[in-house]
Amino acid sequence: MKFQYTFYFAFKMFQTNKLRTFLTVLGISIGIGTILFLVSLGYGLQALLLDRIASKGALLSIDVKSKEDLLFITDEVIEETKKLPGVESVVPVATTKGLIKLDDVQGGTVVNIVDPAYFDYFPTKPEAGEYITADAEGNTNGIVVSEAILKLFDLKLADVFDENNNPLKTIDVVLFWEKQKDPEALEAEDEIILQSSNIVPAFLEKPLPIIGVIKDPIVTYVYIARQDVTEILTESYSEMKVKTVDDLSREAARNFALERGFDVTAVVDTLTQTTRIFRIIQITLGIFGLVALIVSAIGMFNTMTIALLERTREIGIIKSLGAKRIDVSNLFLIESGLLGLLGGIGGILFGYILGFVFNVGLNILASFLGGEAVKLFERPLWFIATIFVFSGIVGFTTGIYPAIRASKLNALDALRYK
Repeated sequence: MKFQYTFYFAFKMFQTNKLRTFLTVLGISIGIGTILFLVSLGYGLQALLLDRIASKGALLSIDVKSKEDLLFITDEVIEETKKLPGVESVVPVATTKGLIKLDDVQGGTVVNIVDPAYFDYFPTKPEAGEYITADAEGNTNGIVVSEAILKLFDLKLADVFDENNNPLKTIDVVLFWEKQKDPEALEAEDEIILQSSNIVPAFLEKPLPIIGVIKDPIVTYVYIARQDVTEILTESYSEMKVKTVDDLSREAARNFALERGFDVTAVVDTLTQTTRIFRIIQITLGIFGLVALIVSAIGMFNTMTIALLERTREIGIIKSLGAKRIDVSNLFLIESGLLGLLGGIGGILFGYILGFVFNVGLNILASFLGGEAVKLFERPLWFIATIFVFSGIVGFTTGIYPAIRASKLNALDALRYK
């Protein structure tokens, strides 16, 4: 039997039993669509999280932190780090205690003094506003605060920024520097003064507008630019960010800092752990979808078995006309494979529509609650192609047993079957 005739007979079955064909394809579509919906949700959540915790610059950077009262990051350490091969930049962070004042309310906080370049590879985006930048003349645009600072002053984002994201509030900042002690250089009378007053206050020349808010509702801290501080009264730094040109340079800088006893963290480590977790989540969600697909496949197997019983006389006729066993088995395999592929197409459409409706509904709810719109679903093309091919394989597999049974039927017995 010619191959095109085999296709003809397969499509004839679809036309003869339209309702059963529709229900079979619908069952496969629901199974495939469930897998697509759940796994693409896993991919979307992963992409959403990684977009918030990592930028290209952050992936090639490390955070080196001093050990309090044990090991400090000094200018010498910074210069040594800058000389390492592949190190693009080193940005130190000076941390001190401070006092912030807004209108008649004031409170203590941690003040981080950084270069604007510090934010070029900051691991997260601000919840609102922007990070500190400087123009060609070195003038900066303001101060970045944590969300806890807004709670301290009983402020909301709408109180801090207008509709165009322009700052509405300014903050006065006072820094409290702890004097550096050098026993060899200090005279006795200086030591007495230090013991009685070891803190040096430093007032900023002008109030700074709040230009950015970092999502951290627990800890109160602010970031200000070095250009806004007249003098940094410290000989050590709490942290330095090291940016490299590639992965090998990043690991070399990491080993350099670890050998000297510093604590080192890297966004890439968080990224690796997050990827592993989401891989497990995707597999788990895929298994749930696979259960639905197995149920659909059982229904499809039942459909093909019933089709075998209904078409027993037809099989006897085509065998008596010269059809071979392989022709009969091909008829059922093509039929089941086409059912699987049609179910795959329907499942992809079903998964897309279900994901779209779910995403739109969630974003509408988020807008009512004051949240931001997000894209929850990611569907890589390779995954769509895999789903489509997999649906065809499932259909083909469910048709193997009925095809073998049909090919083994005796022509005379089949013609006598009622």
